[in-house]
Parts: sequence; C-alpha cells; structure tokens
Amino acid sequence: VATAAHNVPSADARARRFMLLPFRNVTRLAAQDWLVTGAPLMLGESLGQFHDLTVVTEEKLTAARRRLAIRADSQPGATELQRLAAETDGWTAVSGNVYATGLRLRITVQATDVPTARVITQAKTEISIDADVRQAFDSLTVQLLAPTGVRGARADLIALTTQSSDAYRAYVRGIEMLQRSAFHRAQQAFTEAVTFDSTF
Repeated sequence: VATAAHNVPSADARARRFMLLPFRNVTRLAAQDWLVTGAPLMLGESLGQFHDLTVVTEEKLTAARRRLAIRADSQPGATELQRLAAETDGWTAVSGNVYATGLRLRITVQATDVPTARVITQAKTEISIDADVRQAFDSLTVQLLAPTGVRGARADLIALTTQSSDAYRAYVRGIEMLQRSAFHRAQQAFTEAVTFDSTF
C-alpha cells in the first residue's frame, strides 16, 4: 500500500530520520558475518549521540518487519521500504556493504530518501582487517551527517559502548538471536558480553 503523500514529512525532516538496514557481507567471509547485524547497530548507536536526529531502534524495526512479513535479514525493495518508513517514521534508509580483501576491510554506506529513491549521500572507509572496526563506523557516521547540515562532528563509538571488541561481538550475537526469537541463546550471548566487560 503506497504511503499517502500528506503523511510524508518534508525532505529536510526525512534526512534526519534514519532507518538502518542489514549490511551485505559481499566477500562472504565468516569473520565478517557479524557485521550484517553489527554494522547497523553501530551506526545507530553512533548517530544516536545527536539529539536532533531520529534513529529507528532495532526493536521497532524488527517489530515492523514482523507485522509486514518482511524477513529480518533481507534487503527490502522499494515498496517494502515505503511500508517500513510509514510504520517506523524512518524516512532515510541506510544500507551498506562489507568487503574483506587481503589485509584490508572496506565498508561502504549509502543513505537513500525513501519516497523519492534518491541517494542522499554515500560514505566509505577502509581499515586494517585486524583493527577495531568501530573506529571505521565513527568515520562513516560523520560522513552520513553531512546532508543534515551537521559539520565538524565527532563520534566515539568505543566510549559509548565498551572497550572490549569481544564483548561487542557477543552483544551483536545476542541481538541477532532476539531478532530470531531465540531468547535463551540471546541471554547466553548477552551474559558472555558482560563476562568480557562487566561495565558494558
């Protein structure tokens, strides 16, 4: 069902309302599988620092997908994005790709205005494959903010979450299990995260 035009916010308002979709692990290496779910979580936490932006929570997006019968791990098409935006008020869809080549990890992100399907901005970064990937998402966040008029911003995802990358990965596994309604396995993963870092 198409969204009624009068329910769609202005372009300026839409650019500040983010809906973060699963990323694609293009090279399909197991070591990067966690970023399919982890990448949008990291971007959401980083963008969430800015109080004049709205980021659709993972819980709200998961619930909307269930209501609309859209699989959690799928890339929604244009019509499905319209329905998700109307359900969640997330009018800028953010998607991305992860490429692991040799000793480097390249991450690309694209923000799309849902009603017009126009690409608002693209961002990319590359880091060493063994670096803490959260630093890459700090860089991507700052690039994504450009169309909103936010200049000179800084993001610090490590300070917002945990000093332990192992704890963060366990947390991401917990979120994946919640999305699948595997609550016992989710609890195990969250417990593991706290074992790595009791302050997380």
